Amino acid sequence: MSNYPKFQIQSTIAKDGDYTIPPLTPTEAGTGRLSQQNGWGHENAIPIEQGGIPPHKNDFNGILLLLSQFTVWYQQGGIMNYSAVLNYEVGNEVLQNGTKYRCVTANGPASTVVAPGSNRTYWKNIDVTVPAGAIMPFHNVQMGGTDNRNPIFWGTTQPDTGWVICDGGSDGRNGVTPNLIDKFVKGSTAQNAGKTGGSATLDIPNIAVSGVIGGTALTVEQLPAHTHSGSTSTTGAHTHTKGSMNITGKAGCDDKAGALAEGCFSRQTQGQIDTSSSGKDGGPWSYFQFNANSSWTGETSSNGSHSHTFTLNSVGGGQTHTHTLTANSSISDIDNEPPFYTEAYFMKLPE
Repeated sequence: MSNYPKFQIQSTIAKDGDYTIPPLTPTEAGTGRLSQQNGWGHENAIPIEQGGIPPHKNDFNGILLLLSQFTVWYQQGGIMNYSAVLNYEVGNEVLQNGTKYRCVTANGPASTVVAPGSNRTYWKNIDVTVPAGAIMPFHNVQMGGTDNRNPIFWGTTQPDTGWVICDGGSDGRNGVTPNLIDKFVKGSTAQNAGKTGGSATLDIPNIAVSGVIGGTALTVEQLPAHTHSGSTSTTGAHTHTKGSMNITGKAGCDDKAGALAEGCFSRQTQGQIDTSSSGKDGGPWSYFQFNANSSWTGETSSNGSHSHTFTLNSVGGGQTHTHTLTANSSISDIDNEPPFYTEAYFMKLPE
């Protein structure tokens, strides 16, 4: 049989009636009145005819109002707001600025007053509904806790041991976290979760480039403008014989002189030649005759050894030309990462 309440309170008792909220001490309550510390006093237990004081209606309504308002509040699922004047035990739950916290270390006026949201070792935020195993990146996170692997979230001073960085280290639950340091996250099926791959650099071996280098004939206009200089080889030294050339002539001489003629000179005689003014010299007379065809020896002196310089016309316009190509190549160690922004990833641990 269920112990669930059979009836529910539909209204706070005496909220519209006369009531007095019992004060804390009997001194504040007065003789014969109800206090929170002592309840009713001994005066209320003495019969009226013996001078006793009967309980006051407003005190009954006050205490019922206090108790019933808590009952109605909890009945509708409410919890209390945090109060710095109350002592809290481990497991107590309160609201602070609309957020629900659970006490994990006793605190209050009797020990140390710690407001929820200021120190995670005293109060745990239980409005965060991230399930265990969830992985999330966080901005502006400091590190602390065991092995400096727990996050100290923005605006707090204590490490949250419910999260641990995804660096491949221990998760504190007999397992390890995924190592997401320097890795991108790629979606997968649940069965393939945890696989790794990819590379930050690109390597493509044996790239084949098709085509051939075509035969390209350069035109004159494609040649750079230029000139040529040089010299001929030394040659041409030679001599000349008389060949078919002939030279003739004659000159007078006496017989003795004519006997000395040789080579191209010969002695000849002719009839009387009158060389005197009176025309009576008589004859015959001798004379030298010159004939180059006659037997003689000799040649011209050697001459004519020389060289030549020359300059060619300037040609060429320096125009460009292209070639097709056949080649095999490889690409390696090329940066393959797109632009990125890094964040630290943390995994939610079970409670």
